[in-house]
Amino acid sequence: LFEDRRIFERFKINLPLVCSENQSADTAEVSAFDICAQGLGLIAESELTPGAEMNMRLRIPALNKEFPAHGTVIWTKKYYTRFRAGIRLDPSCVMGISTVLRMLHSLPA
Repeated sequence: LFEDRRIFERFKINLPLVCSENQSADTAEVSAFDICAQGLGLIAESELTPGAEMNMRLRIPALNKEFPAHGTVIWTKKYYTRFRAGIRLDPSCVMGISTVLRMLHSLPA
C-alpha cells in the first residue's frame, strides 16, 4: 500500500511549462500534470537529472499569463516513451503558486 506523505493537497492540471536545467540556455517545453504549494509533477521528452536546479515558467494559456518558478528535481522515472519527474519548489515560489491555483480555480469549467 502506498503511503502519501504529502503535507499540501495536490491538484491535477495540464499546463505547458518551459524549463531549463542548471542555468542552461537550452530550454525544454514540458507538461505539468499536478501542482501543490511545494511541488510540481512534470512529463518531459527527456530525463531530468535528480538534484538539478530548474528555472521554469508555468504558462496559463487561457489567461495569457506566465509565472516564474524555481525548484529542484527530486525524482525522475520512465513513463511510456517519455519521463515523469517531481520538482520540489523553492519556498520563495509559494505565493506565485498560490496565485496560479486561484487563477485556475476562477476559470470556467
